[in-house]
Amino acid sequence: MMEWNFISNHGLVFVYIAKHARSTAREIASAVNVTEWTVHKIISELETDGFVNRKREGRCRKGTTMLLCFTLGT
Repeated sequence: MMEWNFISNHGLVFVYIAKHARSTAREIASAVNVTEWTVHKIISELETDGFVNRKREGRCRKGTTMLLCFTLGT
């Protein structure tokens, strides 16, 4: 049987960010069970629509993993 949710991936990512503001895209992807690329796309869309603000914190030397700081928009 196919697994389904009431909450979209956008909603899952948004809620995760609200609870864990200082997370990497890789951490978010693992928690909500989507690819890291999907998380980057969703974060960009949430930022464009004003739901989150993205701030890079320092430099991470782990390939595509960046430490990002997310805050809820006003």
